Amino acid sequence: KSHIRRQERAMASHGGIEGAISERLMPSGTSETSELKRRPLDRRILEEIYKDLHGHRSEQALKRNVYWERWSAKSDTNAPVMSASRKAQETFGFGGEAKLVRSATTREQFPVTPLPEVAFLGRTNSGRSSLINAILNRYVCRYGHLKGTTKSADFVNVADKLMLVDLPGYGYFHPFSADPLRVKQGQNINESYINACAIHTANTKSSSETSQNQQVPQNIQTGRQRNLKRVFGCVPCVTGLQDGDLSLCDLLQDRGIPFSILLTKTDLMPIRTLARMADLTRSKLVKYTHCEELLLVNALRLAGITRIQNILGNVARKQQLAADPLEMSFDTIV
Repeated sequence: KSHIRRQERAMASHGGIEGAISERLMPSGTSETSELKRRPLDRRILEEIYKDLHGHRSEQALKRNVYWERWSAKSDTNAPVMSASRKAQETFGFGGEAKLVRSATTREQFPVTPLPEVAFLGRTNSGRSSLINAILNRYVCRYGHLKGTTKSADFVNVADKLMLVDLPGYGYFHPFSADPLRVKQGQNINESYINACAIHTANTKSSSETSQNQQVPQNIQTGRQRNLKRVFGCVPCVTGLQDGDLSLCDLLQDRGIPFSILLTKTDLMPIRTLARMADLTRSKLVKYTHCEELLLVNALRLAGITRIQNILGNVARKQQLAADPLEMSFDTIV
């Protein structure tokens, strides 16, 4: 349970129960809640929140009744890209097919494909699968209200131009959704995928050192085993960056993988608190050179979905058209 885990972490970090009690009664530092309340508001972040309809608002009937499955046209599988860039419209629009290629539970089951890949990774119940469904405007990735619904790496092929990867979450798993064996299996899948996408180094010996029978390795980058272009780290805006999220950022930074942080479920937090949380999260990500951007998204209202579609459209593989326009078929043009 959450309060027991907090007590165990406090006892481990402060040297026992006496240190945890003294820290609770007389804190040595500033808590994140108090720091969040004292943080000034950024006008640019507030403008973005109001423009994209982020934050907790008063339309409770809209929140209860409107889901993306209900308002989306059932006979039309085009993703909502009317306000997106041209590259995003070419990737997600015009009836492009998106299908689940494989649900891998081991590294050997990962599909071999030349398509560029974009992975979604985050804590359990952070909204990764719902976000992918909202981007594609169709039910592709299974999701649920219990923590730990996704237990395998789901590879989704988008119109033979892009591969979206829905990786299992990390953190707490609900016992009804996954057993301890499945939890360990999901952790191994994440580690195997990140290691397969990391920039590997090969150790070589110089000729002068080899002649002296001294082995001095030289690191040479050999590239990635998979064509991973970006990792989207999904973080619920209510909790912000936790220790597991910062460990993921450190791992991606060490592996040389570009990533972006997405603050999800923005409809659960008041507008001003959300602006302060985004500013606080941005200050924590400044030290990561491979962090590309921080985005606010909400799969319920499709807030911020267009920006993610623009990023994916720039990453997607470009289709080679014939030199003679008369030789093009209608399917190729579309």
